[in-house]
Amino acid sequence: MPIRHFFAFSALTLCACAGVGEAQDRRAPPVHDLSGTRWTAVDVAGIFQLEDPIPMLEFENASRLRGNGGCNPFGAAYRAFGERLEVDGIMRGARDCEPDLVTQQNTMVDVLDDAWTYSVAGDELTIIAHDRRILRFRRAG
Repeated sequence: MPIRHFFAFSALTLCACAGVGEAQDRRAPPVHDLSGTRWTAVDVAGIFQLEDPIPMLEFENASRLRGNGGCNPFGAAYRAFGERLEVDGIMRGARDCEPDLVTQQNTMVDVLDDAWTYSVAGDELTIIAHDRRILRFRRAG
């Protein structure tokens, strides 16, 4: 086999294996079962508004979440697999709010929309977006 064919074959094999790994991740069970859990925000990507109503997030079941960023309610589909979290189709209310609360709300929804990984340590949930913005929550009682 000529050397250039060997490199072409190697590159195709690597690409194929990368695709298989991605598919396996999506079938992996979530590291933490979020279904039925409710959380209150303690940090919305460094924004410290967090006034009443305190932003919250609830994982209603294994595929739907709802929340409030302090201004309007929102809902979305989600999928947790391994340590990955994907949030899709966020729908939110359109009530007028103070500009700071709108910023807090939009930031929370934007980070969820761009969610990449999540972790649960004790009573704390951390969600990290692709751009490294972070949401931190405490388990609601």
